[in-house]
Amino acid sequence: CKEDILDNQEYELKNKIDIKTFYSTQNNYYTDKNYLFYFLMNSDGGHLYILDNLEYKTLHIFPKSHFAVHKNKVYYMGQLIKKADYKTFQPIYQVQNKDTLFTFFGKDKNFYFEGLDISSKSRY
Repeated sequence: CKEDILDNQEYELKNKIDIKTFYSTQNNYYTDKNYLFYFLMNSDGGHLYILDNLEYKTLHIFPKSHFAVHKNKVYYMGQLIKKADYKTFQPIYQVQNKDTLFTFFGKDKNFYFEGLDISSKSRY
């Protein structure tokens, strides 16, 4: 498997992943002692991408969503949300029959988001 977003270079992931520390965090995000990864499923099985060098103290993966905050960045499905404010970003959850649903919506102090896209507040 050859994938990389970190420096736009292709290489064998087996040479980048530390197998002893590699594990699934949640919602398709993975870590090892060195990197934060995202697994993007698709019709051919999927691709594992390196998103960033790992810094555990700044990693927060939101439950029941594809949103994550790492360092000073907000990600949705492994893709950077360029205009999101990492300090104030939160998913917007909906509850149905006392169960919190998986969400694709979020907000920060400036914008509302639908996945990667800026959206209007009226959708919520």
